[in-house]
Amino acid sequence: MTDEGYRFPYPPIPDGWHGIAFADQVSQGQVLPVRALGEDLVVYRDDQDEVHVLEAHCPHLGAHLGHGGKVEGSDLVCPFHGWRWAPDGHCAGIPYSKRIPTNARTRAWPCLERNGFVFVWTHAQGETPTWEIEDIPETHDPDFHVVARQDWPPFRSHPQEISENGVDLPHFKTLHGWTAKSIDWVTDGPVYDMVYEMEAMPERWTQTNAEPYSLQSRTEGPTFTRTRFWGAYRGVSAHCFTPVEPGWIRLMQLYYGHRSQTDEENERWFQASDREWAADIPIWNHKRHLSRPLLAEGDGPVPRFRRWYSQFYSSLEMQSSQGDPQ
Repeated sequence: MTDEGYRFPYPPIPDGWHGIAFADQVSQGQVLPVRALGEDLVVYRDDQDEVHVLEAHCPHLGAHLGHGGKVEGSDLVCPFHGWRWAPDGHCAGIPYSKRIPTNARTRAWPCLERNGFVFVWTHAQGETPTWEIEDIPETHDPDFHVVARQDWPPFRSHPQEISENGVDLPHFKTLHGWTAKSIDWVTDGPVYDMVYEMEAMPERWTQTNAEPYSLQSRTEGPTFTRTRFWGAYRGVSAHCFTPVEPGWIRLMQLYYGHRSQTDEENERWFQASDREWAADIPIWNHKRHLSRPLLAEGDGPVPRFRRWYSQFYSSLEMQSSQGDPQ
């Protein structure tokens, strides 16, 4: 990643839940260093199999807890001087001192493990979580299994740009070659749903299978979305598009397919979806955000989407920066 300047008129880190790791990257007793949200973090799993996220650097003398730190019980032990840090960020012990400084705390991030990812909560005004990422039933249904995963190299963009793709209806035809019979877009607080009835899809999706696809896409908060497929294929794809640094995105994806489908069918589904994202990323990487775009009939509910997304910006600077294109 190179510093080419932040090019968006809104805060780089929206309020809400953000996926920062695949859950299976952190086994019991393991510590994982992660760079996300412009921060150095550590994810660790305690002896009760619970996941926790802390600021990476020990506030004592700055050692990185993700490089040599050890899990003992529910605490994370610094490799430099043995200070113990509890899941809530308070210092639970110093091996050579009976007294713990009253201000001995590190930042602990609200986190949850769900749908194969570890999520953390952040809010510009310090508010605690008011909602949670929903559980996707297929992720723990024995009739489904992970058939593919993808962790893209970071690219230049902002989560709002990626989420806005869902309501940018003409680009599905122009960039991806899809034709939708109908699309229904519904919002509910921090969630929006889109149901697609597909009339035509590229051959890479259908191959010799003439049965049509039906798709339902749900976006939860600023940086997580999933798409459920049924008809020609049964599966769910889950996607985290999390800022690594301001203006840079890490895209993590898991694909859950039904066990009745063959390896060939699973691979075809994954490769078709992967090509769609591969087509979008160069556009996001080079496009410019326009607060007042020139829109035409049939462009989709872009202004309505932007008003919906603005709920994830609590900073005062957002009072007038979003603009309303119509």
